[in-house]
This record gives sequence, C-alpha cells and structure tokens, in this order.
Amino acid sequence: MVNPNHSLIKTFDLLYIVFSVFSLVGTLVIGFQWYIFMPGIFGSGLFLARWILFFSGRRMMGDAEDLMNGKGLIGSWVLDQQALNEYALNDVKRQSDEAVTGFLGLFFAGILAAWIDLIPLPVWGGALLGLGLGVFGLLISHFNKKITTRQITQSDGSIYIGTDGVVIGGVYHEWHSMGRTLDKVEYDEKTRSILCGITVRSRNGATKRTIAIPVPFDRQHEVEGVLRKFSEAYKTTA
Repeated sequence: MVNPNHSLIKTFDLLYIVFSVFSLVGTLVIGFQWYIFMPGIFGSGLFLARWILFFSGRRMMGDAEDLMNGKGLIGSWVLDQQALNEYALNDVKRQSDEAVTGFLGLFFAGILAAWIDLIPLPVWGGALLGLGLGVFGLLISHFNKKITTRQITQSDGSIYIGTDGVVIGGVYHEWHSMGRTLDKVEYDEKTRSILCGITVRSRNGATKRTIAIPVPFDRQHEVEGVLRKFSEAYKTTA
C-alpha cells in the first residue's frame, strides 16, 4: 500500500525542484533580487507542505491496510484492465473539473480581496495575483493527474470498501477524518457505480465531492448488501 497522498507528494517534489533551481540559477546570474529569490521561498513552502502530506498519508495508510486486511470490510472485488482504465479517465475528468473551479475561485477571490482593500493591491494587481495562484493550482493538478493515472492503471484493480473509506486502484479515499462527512451513498445503474457523496470542510468553506466505486457486472448482486451496511452505519445514507 503506497501513501494515499503519493501523487501530490511527487507533484510537490517536482515543483520544489523546479522552483529551487530557478531561484538558485537566477540568484547566481542576476544577483540577490526579491523577484528571483521569491521562487526559492515558495519552493520551501512546497517542501514543508510535502512533509505534511507525507505524515498525514502515513496515518491513512494504517487505516487502508486495516481495511485491506478485512477490518470493517463490507465489500471487495477486482476490476479488469478495461474497467480500471475507464475509472482512471473518469478520475482525471473529476480532477480537471475541480481544478477549473479552483482556478476561477482564486481569480475572483484576488479581485475581491483587492477591491475591498483586504490586500494592498489595486484591482488589476489582485486579478494578477489570483491569476497566478490559479495557474499554479492548474499546474499542480496537471502533474497530479498524470501521476494518479499511472498509479491507478498499473495497480491490480482491487477495490476494498469500508464504512469509513475505500481503496480503489491502490488509492485510499476516506470520509471519517476531521472536516469530512459522508452525506449519502447510492447506486447509479447507468454507470454501474456506487456513488459516495462527501463534504470536505475547511477555513474557506465546504466543497462537495463524489467518489464513484465501479461495480463489475458479475458483482452486481452484492450492491444491495453494501448499501444496507452503509445505511446501518450512517443514518443519512440514501
């Protein structure tokens, strides 16, 4: 079982190296200038975030391994390669949609923050700040999608479902940690997937996310039992 934050950690490692090299080369060529040295400071922030992700992922690894060993397991099956590739494509689409939403949110947040004098910048400066942060978010999403897709498609396709989370293609998704709530679980016959709707709360508000668990055709008879076990654990489950 790899760290659930593996793809983000790898993405942050790559960006840390890029920003650090850019800052170092720029400092040697141009000199110690704030606009050259800032990428190095930004890279250091990425380095710190990388280790935060690493240790939070280590905690989740224990939960994932317990689930894979049968603790709290309510359903398990294996996807064939075609279904695994399809799941990876759908996951890429989900991440792309979230990245675009994040980009627009940061762009308009920069404009608003400058307009109400929350930051000491003119409106056009706030727009540029929001645009820069949004582009950086898209960059993170781009690398994260590539790493996640490789991890999923090269896995053995095993799925382990528990009431607190699910392992799909070697990636663990949880909804019992602080700030996360499982809102509902339902079966979509069109996509033959169990849909787990969760709410993720942070300082910036709450966001909705749906985790789709593919069900092989020959395991459709297990869906009712899985949904029943979810409804026993969560009264809000549909």
